Amino acid sequence: MSAGGAALLAGAALLSPAQAEEVRRLQFDLGGEMLYDSNVARGSAAAAQARGLEREDVRFSPNAAVKLNLPTGAHRLTLSASAGYDFYARNSRLNRERIEADGNFYLNLPICAAELRGSFSRRQSDLADLNIMAVDPRDSSRNVETAKSAGATVSCGGQIGLRPVAMVDWYDARNSAATRKTADNRSVSYGGGLLYVHPAVGNITLYVGRREVDYPNRTPLLTPALTSFDADRYGLMFSRDVGAQLKVGGEVFYTDVTLSDGRGGFSGINWKANAKLSLSRMEIEGETGKSVDTSQGFDANYVLRRNHELRIHYALGARLTALLAGSISVRDYNYEPGITAARIDHDNMKRVLAGLDYKVSNRMTIGLETAYQRRNANGALYDYDSYQAGLRVNTAF
Repeated sequence: MSAGGAALLAGAALLSPAQAEEVRRLQFDLGGEMLYDSNVARGSAAAAQARGLEREDVRFSPNAAVKLNLPTGAHRLTLSASAGYDFYARNSRLNRERIEADGNFYLNLPICAAELRGSFSRRQSDLADLNIMAVDPRDSSRNVETAKSAGATVSCGGQIGLRPVAMVDWYDARNSAATRKTADNRSVSYGGGLLYVHPAVGNITLYVGRREVDYPNRTPLLTPALTSFDADRYGLMFSRDVGAQLKVGGEVFYTDVTLSDGRGGFSGINWKANAKLSLSRMEIEGETGKSVDTSQGFDANYVLRRNHELRIHYALGARLTALLAGSISVRDYNYEPGITAARIDHDNMKRVLAGLDYKVSNRMTIGLETAYQRRNANGALYDYDSYQAGLRVNTAF
């Protein structure tokens, strides 16, 4: 789910009073990763040839990051940002900066609580998310995608009980390749409802909301895809910390999509749920979701996404930690009848990952990872297998 879709109600569960983390923290990280990938073209041999890419490659990615948690009385500022660069040994056309930043400012006022949030990301598009454009298959794969978001959530009321809540978010996603401008999109999401806060129950929010999506560069001369859609949402959100070991949260909501020509799109139940269990030596995290979203690489009206992921961290010793993870992602694309060339109607991505982290000292960590992913799509051009193996080093200050 994009930031524009996920953020509409993300802040509501965070606005219960006195929930801010009180630990002051400022951390700088320097590191790098060396990654072997058996299929950077993210497609068949014919897809790699069309894109003018070598399938096997090694990528070196130096990076720097900062993390800040700054509590000031009842308020709190959090920031995480990273910047790096990807260097490919064989496919230098994919060399690109990789930038991410997220910030949140939590205000606990005498009557109301508020969260202000923003994010920015910039990177080379994953070629699994881009179609092969017949007019320019080589240069259209060289695409920098930039996404920005900003939003706010406000709730007012007592420490325990009902609190009215209101949310608004803005999202903007852009492509650098001229032939991909028709997939640029922006959206405004807004909603409101009632938040119930109780230490024994957790946070429960009943809400209604809407997301208005616009594709600003779509014209009949460039693509028959529609120029916008609206998605109304009616749902229930829940979050609770069960002691220090278990955290659960999620939402179930009904989505009703209306396309710009007045036709109805998807209507049905969507959801998002997550859980984190922390034991003495093991940490288990799981997440599942289904949502209506946009595509930045295909001229689709919208995409119906389903994602499921499980991650297990296990401490093998004081310095050595193992990771095992798996994920399944399914996407169904909605198009206008006039869009027929080089499109994916449906795909299914499966990925498994195993890794080890060794803590050399309090400041330095070395990690090893290996992964395998496989995609099955409606067209053989986009079917592929990929193996990755990586070594990374990280130093914290």
